[in-house]
Amino acid sequence: MSMWTGCLALYKCHARTPRKVIDEHSDLQAGYTLIETLIAFVILAMSTAGFYQAWSISAQALHRGGLKHDALTLTSSLFERIGTPDLPLQLGEYTAAPEEDQYWRIVIRPYNENARTRLQLMSVDISVFSDGLDGPELVHIRSLRLGSRTP
Repeated sequence: MSMWTGCLALYKCHARTPRKVIDEHSDLQAGYTLIETLIAFVILAMSTAGFYQAWSISAQALHRGGLKHDALTLTSSLFERIGTPDLPLQLGEYTAAPEEDQYWRIVIRPYNENARTRLQLMSVDISVFSDGLDGPELVHIRSLRLGSRTP
């Protein structure tokens, strides 16, 4: 046997072995692809659920922020109207039906009792609610206004 035929025989022997090993190995891996695919889908479903939950929480926060913004805008408007004929600066409580699904209450009471002055410091409380006057309070602001003493 010559040197070339020995090398050729050795090459043919080694050339067949890897193919045989690959064929046997591919049969073993065929069963794992289904399990791997299932695990990939489980991971994908869990990550999608996490993203959906984060999106849902941020959408709720955005909605609550919009409600608070509308309530603060209404409160600012009410503060500007106090002292006008429709909301006089007099002791008492004023409520109103919803303005854009928001209810409000204004309570005006004396801040201190000092009978010697003609002017009186009034405490003005404005509350804005989302679901009726018994619903959750969105905004509550207290301010002081100077008004005339009523007899």
